Amino acid sequence: MGTHDIGSVIDEMGREPMPASMVDVKRALRDGRRIRRTRRLVSAGTVAAAVALAVSGANLLGHRAEPVSVGSAPRSFDPLVRYAGFGWLPAKLSRRTTLTAVDQLTLGAGVADPKRPVADDPELSVRIYPAGRPIPQNLDQGPPWTSASGCPADHRTERAPAVRGRSASWVYSRGVAGSHCRLTVVQLRWQYSPGAWAVIAIGDLSSVTGDRRDLLRRVAQTLRFGVNEPVRMPFQVGYVPQGQHVTGTYGAEEPPDSGRWLATLLLSPRARTWAPDRTANTSQPSVAITLGPTVPGMQSPDLAPDTTVDGHPAYTSTLNHPSGVTTHLLNVYGVQGFEVDIQTSVGATGTPVRILRGLRLLGSDRAAWTTRPLP
Repeated sequence: MGTHDIGSVIDEMGREPMPASMVDVKRALRDGRRIRRTRRLVSAGTVAAAVALAVSGANLLGHRAEPVSVGSAPRSFDPLVRYAGFGWLPAKLSRRTTLTAVDQLTLGAGVADPKRPVADDPELSVRIYPAGRPIPQNLDQGPPWTSASGCPADHRTERAPAVRGRSASWVYSRGVAGSHCRLTVVQLRWQYSPGAWAVIAIGDLSSVTGDRRDLLRRVAQTLRFGVNEPVRMPFQVGYVPQGQHVTGTYGAEEPPDSGRWLATLLLSPRARTWAPDRTANTSQPSVAITLGPTVPGMQSPDLAPDTTVDGHPAYTSTLNHPSGVTTHLLNVYGVQGFEVDIQTSVGATGTPVRILRGLRLLGSDRAAWTTRPLP
């Protein structure tokens, strides 16, 4: 989607196998649409359940910084409710992302750059798991940006000072850009509540001075848990394919005066759950709906209009995955000043257009947004 690069949104929440009946959104975006800068922020194998603007009432940037004590963590998250938020952050990290699914909440913070997609990889991210959900064994030992360093990917874990009185550990890696292959801290892992864990991953923060460990500890100490703010969406969905419901929410924004934000809603036949035996009941999203304001100069050439829909320039494509899944893609430009991106793996070729015609866009004033995006 150019600025609304939801290819960045399907790569962070685990790597369990994808049922053949569901759409592999990440692959569709990467292989079929070749969206620029498609990297990893939410994972190909999870409910990826992610993506509506989790901005609560006001916006993602106005969080207070004082620590908040954490009681019992929930055993699952509501994708339409933001459970936690940032407290203190370096001033330069003014670009924020929030992703919520049943079994994971991910907060991201990055440097605002008008030349980068607003949903691009954040420089710092926090993954928060509900009670009883272990940190996945295959969780990356470093953030995705480390792959460009040219250094070995080996890592080391060691005990860290307690965070709010609870056990914590550092993860070090040599594969960090600019580290000259020296072991460099890339994660802080800690138990934020009995039986509930969180992980902060840090990427290239060359623009932020000071000890990376001090930065990670301060972010961890000031995170706000139990926020429980409803997610507000800039649209209502009129037509929902049978059996679909919300499985996750994601949002990205830069400082309010930039006018750059996006909101995506993903629907699936069932929600992701985490069974007591630690096996995942996973489903990829069957419907993805993304909305964001039109930003001149940020449209990818790969998504140039090739048709019109209801008088609006549009790009369409159909992808056939080797597993037998067919994904229908629709980008529509200039709809009340917005770009709309719809992807489906349910229904016929015309399903995205039917969803588009049932959308009620609520504008850019977040006071008018809804906490009930489905009928």
